[in-house]
Amino acid sequence: QPGPFQNEYGTQFYGGDLKGIENRLDYLQSVGVDTLYLNPIFKARSNHRYDTDDFLEVDPALGGDAALVSLKTEMERRGMRLILDGVFNHSSSDSVYFDLYHRYNAPDGGCESAASPYRGWFNFFNANAPCSFGDYEAWFGFGSLPVFKDDSGPVRDFFYRTPGANVTQHWYERGAAGWRFDVANEISHD
Repeated sequence: QPGPFQNEYGTQFYGGDLKGIENRLDYLQSVGVDTLYLNPIFKARSNHRYDTDDFLEVDPALGGDAALVSLKTEMERRGMRLILDGVFNHSSSDSVYFDLYHRYNAPDGGCESAASPYRGWFNFFNANAPCSFGDYEAWFGFGSLPVFKDDSGPVRDFFYRTPGANVTQHWYERGAAGWRFDVANEISHD
């Protein structure tokens, strides 16, 4: 039985996964659906996944990478397309890139060390390392969502510029036909 505030923190899961979507493709197609847009599918600790831990992995709670391959195969067979939600403005403070809680081994996350390869990906207000809430820019003031510096070359390389090795290309190769960009108005248009 969930506690009274459990849903408030995005931790209540209702059991939906990519296989469940795949199992309903016949029905969706029968009512004229030819494109599906999914909320973020990247690995995260919340049910909404707007606080990504790893942009290169499908969340195991959704069935992992294999479930996406299966869904893609069935959608292509039906001539259907898939649009993914690109949350490229911020990550989780619990991500491999930031690692506020020291869950990952190497390399250090941007919060853990001033020498981290990810340190320049985020806007820190001071040189504190390890950092704490308030030491960095957070989306809408939520300390659990450190904002990426969208003018950072390495951030741009990671998300879309490095040929053959960037997040958008990674998911295009795995079945994405397009993107919906979360908080696109907050990402530099250059």
